[in-house]
Amino acid sequence: MTERPNDRMTIKGGSMGVRIGIILVALAILCLSLGACIEGRKRVDPEITKAAAKVPYLTEKRLTRLGFKLHWETVLQDRVIRNAWLVANPNRFEKSAIYAETESHLLYKIQINDGFVRWVHDVGGPIMGPLNVYYYPEDIKPRMYDEIFLLTGDTVQAIDEEEGFQLWIKKLDFATSSVPCASSTNVMIGSWKDWMHSISKEEQLEEWNYKADNDVTAPGVGKDHLLYLPSHDGKLYCFTAAKRAEPIWTFDTRGPLVAAPYLFRNMLYIPSMDFNVYAVSAITGEQAWVFRSGYRVMQQPIAIQNTVYVFCKDFGMFAVDRKGRNAGKQRWSFRNGKQLLARGKKYVYALSQYVKDRDICAIDNRSGDVLWKHPYPHVDFFLTNPNPDDPVVYMAFKSGWFFAIKELEETF
Repeated sequence: MTERPNDRMTIKGGSMGVRIGIILVALAILCLSLGACIEGRKRVDPEITKAAAKVPYLTEKRLTRLGFKLHWETVLQDRVIRNAWLVANPNRFEKSAIYAETESHLLYKIQINDGFVRWVHDVGGPIMGPLNVYYYPEDIKPRMYDEIFLLTGDTVQAIDEEEGFQLWIKKLDFATSSVPCASSTNVMIGSWKDWMHSISKEEQLEEWNYKADNDVTAPGVGKDHLLYLPSHDGKLYCFTAAKRAEPIWTFDTRGPLVAAPYLFRNMLYIPSMDFNVYAVSAITGEQAWVFRSGYRVMQQPIAIQNTVYVFCKDFGMFAVDRKGRNAGKQRWSFRNGKQLLARGKKYVYALSQYVKDRDICAIDNRSGDVLWKHPYPHVDFFLTNPNPDDPVVYMAFKSGWFFAIKELEETF
């Protein structure tokens, strides 16, 4: 039998054997430590199962009858999902992703086209509110890498969106009231007592702050060098991000702004508690039109092609013409419509909720007629997909199971 070299050295020299043993133990400890450190940054292959076949409303027969097919399914093994978001990449939608936060403080990036887990990162604590992704223009030189910004406790973190590595982390010396939003150069965060803080991406230092006339709790949005922050004082503030402590312009409404505006093709769609949604130029701050819903608007609207979808707490969902001679006018309404899920060539798929009953509904985008509605009980997370060229509904369970159902081509 061939003797292993390590065994010979241990037998022939006691001191040499002890030294080698110590080295081996140290190496083992080092490997374990490194493994623990990089766990949050390693890529993980998703566990693909046939779980969908066991759920009545996801059988092939049932989906086909509704004009859908199972697109993909992914299970994050032994994980409990705390939150999930679909973040759309405005430059290339196929590069959009689902981000899933677990109770063990892991953040997963899941590709929307196939459900593959791109990376997993340990953020070290619960994420406070939705995360924010800043996408640089693709033609910018030199090439900049997109960034994720999120809050955990009293720290703001920046993560490389492509690979999941931490770029930087900063401990804040103020109590945050809103999640971060980013421009090309700065990150802005609201704090209690009405303050807005601008932090340099490059130096991670606070460059300036600005006091609004009321609380800042809703997420802002960023585009290029501009940042837009809503406040409970009824104003939307537009800032040049770097080294300027005064807004370029403000847009006044008559009610608190408690939800984020929606930025689409250089227009901002601003939801207000004064019952209105305002269409405003993202460049000049000039109003293009106003939609008067008659109900409090406490949720971010969604703009897709020529339609703005508005969600009102005390009513449901409205479809509003975005441009043309009917711009700002209601096309149709849908009682108890809670959330836009996806849009196909002809139909809009929306989540309807009445008390505890939750249904997915297919609505004709022109007339507002409901083609069908079907209960989807026990689903914990319904994600909003704003891409009309990707008619896919994305859903997830807290148990770690994510799945996507896609509109059949013949439905088009």
